[in-house]
Amino acid sequence: MRTAICIFFFSFFMMAIQLFAVDGLSPEEIFTKASNEIDKENYNEALILLNALIADKHIAPEIFFQIGNAQYKKNNIGESILGYKRALLLNPQFKEARQNLHTLRKTNEFDEFKNTKIQIIAKKIPIFNSLQNCAEYHHIT
Repeated sequence: MRTAICIFFFSFFMMAIQLFAVDGLSPEEIFTKASNEIDKENYNEALILLNALIADKHIAPEIFFQIGNAQYKKNNIGESILGYKRALLLNPQFKEARQNLHTLRKTNEFDEFKNTKIQIIAKKIPIFNSLQNCAEYHHIT
């Protein structure tokens, strides 16, 4: 328990140092610094910088794409898929994010969820069917 508390405070301290280090930098400079950290294999530092951008309400598909890349390098496949999907939600035409997502799904043999019985029944009800069509219009594959 004592070790866990020490690790928590150390992580918090390191995050605070990173946030102070980016104080005064533009969002573009922070993004570039995060990309450089990924290139130097400092994935945790890159994620701290990228999440600081998001916390500061700088939302862009490239940020989520880089989060996906850093998470992939840390072997957090689920988190990397989430990053790529978020990038695609912001920009459905983002080729690199779509390619990386497709590659992850293929290499990790992810299955798409099948429709449940309730979903099959709901499709037969007109109001739910129109909601489903709306959801499919915005669905990313």
